Amino acid sequence: MKRSFIIDMVISLLVLLFVHTAVSKLLAYADYRLSMGRQALPKALLPVLVPVLPAAELLAAACLLFRRTRRIGLYVSAILMLVFTTYVALAVSGFFPHLPCSCGGVIAGMGWTAHLILNVIVLLLNILAIVLENRERRIRLSHR
Repeated sequence: MKRSFIIDMVISLLVLLFVHTAVSKLLAYADYRLSMGRQALPKALLPVLVPVLPAAELLAAACLLFRRTRRIGLYVSAILMLVFTTYVALAVSGFFPHLPCSCGGVIAGMGWTAHLILNVIVLLLNILAIVLENRERRIRLSHR
């Protein structure tokens, strides 16, 4: 079915994105921690945020891999992408002073505007997958 293919493609993209960024952060953990310390965030949050962000990315990716937890994974992914996109949008708008990108991997090398465009596209695809997954779920439940 076309909906299933679209959902599977978006889930594959999200898993690849979250695993890539989380693993990149973990492999360069000292640099990631230092970069997070330079963000426009309350310093008291850093001991929690630094380990929680890659863990949340990996958790979202893991949830997306299994049918039973797919919907949870889609919602967690959407929340993460909304938070990341809002933060990047604030950076692009000049709301924050110059900020280093604490993202991992290839994304860290992008400029803020390209990063915002990517995040908006991924967020919209994530929302599309949620809508399609909910439709498929209703169809499956109505056929029982």
